[in-house]
Amino acid sequence: MIVPKSEDNIHTIKLKYLTTVVLFSLITIFAQGNAAPLRAFISEILASESGTWTIEMGFYAYHLVYIDSIRLETSSGSSIILYFPVIPGGGLPGFDSLALITQNNLASPVSIDPYGDIVKLIRI
Repeated sequence: MIVPKSEDNIHTIKLKYLTTVVLFSLITIFAQGNAAPLRAFISEILASESGTWTIEMGFYAYHLVYIDSIRLETSSGSSIILYFPVIPGGGLPGFDSLALITQNNLASPVSIDPYGDIVKLIRI
């Protein structure tokens, strides 16, 4: 035998459902995949029509020691930066050292289109 639910029970169920939806929405809004900042940024990109390129990567002050590994990502592909020789100084406010990245610093070759490409650094 099916017992009809009272209005109070229906109201309670709706309130629980609404509370659950709101909580999951808040969790989704505030969840971030990469909570730690990269601490490095692209300062300048020099690309030629012959396919060679150099990226000047700047490091925020006092954060170079916290960088484990960085991936360079372009429209044509991505690769891990194996090593980067650090040049102290830099001259711009906000960062204290530079590194010059070329194809030789990457685990696998990546091309950069000098006429229009998306280039970014991703912390791994």
